Amino acid sequence: MDRRILVVFVALMALVMFMSADGSEDALYPYDQSILPYLSKTAENRCFWFSVSPDEKHWGVDWNKERLPFSKIMIHHTGGSIDQSPAEMEEANKQRYVARYESEDNDPYVKGLPPHSSHIVNGQETFLPYHYLVYENGTIIEWLNPLTAIDGVWYVDNVAWHAGNWQTNCESISICLVGDYVSNTPTNDQISSLKKVISGLKAFKPDPEIMYHRSLTVPGSKYESWSKMI
Repeated sequence: MDRRILVVFVALMALVMFMSADGSEDALYPYDQSILPYLSKTAENRCFWFSVSPDEKHWGVDWNKERLPFSKIMIHHTGGSIDQSPAEMEEANKQRYVARYESEDNDPYVKGLPPHSSHIVNGQETFLPYHYLVYENGTIIEWLNPLTAIDGVWYVDNVAWHAGNWQTNCESISICLVGDYVSNTPTNDQISSLKKVISGLKAFKPDPEIMYHRSLTVPGSKYESWSKMI
């Protein structure tokens, strides 16, 4: 290798290492700064979900690339009004993504970048982390696409940030009861629809682990009584 080329190469690599260690470049890309620190970080940590276009002008995240075979169902409640629409839930759930994008401790790869969920519903990006919403009158809304078949195995399709544990996110389907069930019990119609969703999912995995998100008050303090009904 030509000595001059070698010197330039070594200097460039030193610059990349310095910028990656400093972390100050995080808030700058993808605007006017070099893409090299991001490529360095993602390659070192095998970060498959962060991608960059060949012309280095566009970046993107696809959390779904970390999907795992479907094995769990996690049940939540919104903690809000019984008639809350998906649109009304969006902003609060977007803030969860914002917090992660702003936290270098949690995710140094995306710190400082505009938050994205990589999920599109009805032509718009959504930050709602539920595959199904179940209302008091029994209405079921399939929000995120739940499953996809890969080589004959059913995987979680849209990986949602809902469980508080990344591996669980990657292998679980989230069902959210719309309403506040800290001190209330879901209606019979709601329970019936919840059972219907679970039964449908069991066609793809006969014995999924059914979990209840109990951080704070989710899915509600009375869940011991109504959970026996499903």
